[in-house]
Amino acid sequence: MATEHPGKIAARLSHQPNVAARASGVVRAEVRAIRELQLLREKLRSGDDPLLVAKQTRPYRTASKVALSRAREEAREAEFAAEVARAKRAADHAEGVRKSMLAAAQMARDFGIAVRKSTDRNGRVSSYYCSAPGGEDFRISDHEIPWTAQRDGQARAHGHSSYTGFHGSEIIIDEPRSETWLRRAIILARAGRI
Repeated sequence: MATEHPGKIAARLSHQPNVAARASGVVRAEVRAIRELQLLREKLRSGDDPLLVAKQTRPYRTASKVALSRAREEAREAEFAAEVARAKRAADHAEGVRKSMLAAAQMARDFGIAVRKSTDRNGRVSSYYCSAPGGEDFRISDHEIPWTAQRDGQARAHGHSSYTGFHGSEIIIDEPRSETWLRRAIILARAGRI
């Protein structure tokens, strides 16, 4: 007896779902092959095949990946924009402080006070030292003078016990100030009341 291909048997039986295989006409191995094919078809219909699942869900996965990518990109762009804004605010703040220091030095000159500038290593004006005739010496700066070992050594070389900082009033301009505030600070510093 010639045996028929299991795929053909499965196709024929799939059109006749209630037909049971008879032991006389069909060999047990063929019955087993048919059942395996039927299980495979059921499995494919249920979506367990990874290739079919991938094919069926590809449009949704693409959309979700695009949405996720856009969300990540928007988050990166927002973070970058915030960083740029912080840098701009810091630059604007530093520029405002420099303008306030320059305005204070100009006001001191207008009051007849001798003003000399001190620069940092980059050539940027870091402080103005003011000597008022008949008044106190004072310093206009955006920072206090920090203690360093070099300054301490120089102070000891000149007979001091250690470095103690600037001896006199200091006007520390750490944020942009108004003209009125600067004028008042210079008058108080010249009188030695700061």
